[in-house]
Amino acid sequence: MNYRFLFTISFLILAVGLSGLFFMIPDDTAVKTEQTVEEQPVVVVKNTTITLASLKKDLPKGALVQAEDYILSEKDVPENDPLVANDIKSLLQEQHNFSLQGFLVSENLQAGSMLSKERLVAPDDPRFLLFSLDPKQEVAYRLNIKPNNSYILDTLQIGQSVSLYSQQDHPYNDQLDTQDFVKLITDVPLLGRRAYTWEEQEKHKGIAGYVTLKLNTEQVKTLYSLPKDAVVMVLPEDGKSKNSANHKGSFIRKLRGQ
Repeated sequence: MNYRFLFTISFLILAVGLSGLFFMIPDDTAVKTEQTVEEQPVVVVKNTTITLASLKKDLPKGALVQAEDYILSEKDVPENDPLVANDIKSLLQEQHNFSLQGFLVSENLQAGSMLSKERLVAPDDPRFLLFSLDPKQEVAYRLNIKPNNSYILDTLQIGQSVSLYSQQDHPYNDQLDTQDFVKLITDVPLLGRRAYTWEEQEKHKGIAGYVTLKLNTEQVKTLYSLPKDAVVMVLPEDGKSKNSANHKGSFIRKLRGQ
């Protein structure tokens, strides 16, 4: 009987001891969770102002961007906003006229699409001519500009359309102090331009610079068919009917004096 009593007392003492240990041990999970919450830094997302260019019409791959093809807008967005990838502010700031005219698109784009650095190819990019020409029927024709016509290099902008004229002595009367000035080709895209320094002009024998034009094979043939003394001039597109340049056969005959 005494053994049973002692066994019962021992069991109760052991149970009380284990219960005390249980309540004294801290909840490590709760402590770790509390520490994690306290140590987590507060992330502050700043806003930034971005410049977006949205297309007003569809543009096929290789098309030269014109000023009227897009509209600019500014937005304040968080720095982690996906629209930041379309920010072209830095690209515009690199252009003297704050314009995308003269860039070309590297893929087919629909109206409403955003222009981005990845979708635009700059005129000085090595890929520019590759994207802008159809190698089967188009060439990048370089036309030298003489110093007395150097104003052309200051006036024309890459991407605009120009017209080509032929200037030469009057074919019917050598005694006339006049020259013929005949329009040859209209709506020619200007792909590039470069003005030479004084040192370069000396090296290139008085050439002030050059413009690069996008011509098809028939248009190139027209230029090579001109008389040797003819001077080809490039001027901004005047907006008149393009039909005036379609009669190039009669123009060539006139320039030849036939």
